[in-house]
Amino acid sequence: VFSNSEQCWFIALVVGSDEATVTVRFLSANGDRREKALHREDPTLADLGSYTDGSVLPPGILAVPSSSRPGQYSYLDSEDKRKYATRDLAWQAYLEKHLIDVDPDATVMEGSMG
Repeated sequence: VFSNSEQCWFIALVVGSDEATVTVRFLSANGDRREKALHREDPTLADLGSYTDGSVLPPGILAVPSSSRPGQYSYLDSEDKRKYATRDLAWQAYLEKHLIDVDPDATVMEGSMG
């Protein structure tokens, strides 16, 4: 998702949707929790990796050789000691850990649908 206030793209987690809109949460550059509601066709909403470096892993996640898929990697959460089969799943777990079930007063609403 593109943050208008920070003028850059962030990896976000979809936390709600209906036929017309999507609500996402993301961590800003300084670690603040942000939430944004967008129309599904909004150009500031894109698939993972479209505008971010596809090789970047979440903080604390390490790429390790897969024990069940020779020649491929798994992604290890060094804190929780959990492995994920893909980078996308590692990002999902990281964002859920930091953005779900948190104090709603700690989340900043960004922008508005217009």
